[in-house]
Amino acid sequence: LSAQTFDAQLTGVITDPSGGAVAGTKITATNKATGVITTATSDDTGLYRFLRLAPGQYSVNAVATGFKSFEQSNVVLQVNDVV
Repeated sequence: LSAQTFDAQLTGVITDPSGGAVAGTKITATNKATGVITTATSDDTGLYRFLRLAPGQYSVNAVATGFKSFEQSNVVLQVNDVV
């Protein structure tokens, strides 16, 4: 018997223009309705994960030393989404 969850997940990989992984990138996901900011850091393969985000609309920002910051607005997560 498994418990129901009402969260969503957001996962991605940070790469440079040549396709190489960018480790240590700070990623923030800001819930536009609540203002709650959740942070993650990419690992050695560039992978980052937000495992338990509340459903809603998010703005996601990535910042890495030596690179231009990137922002993706209007990321919509529904209950049980794995994006």
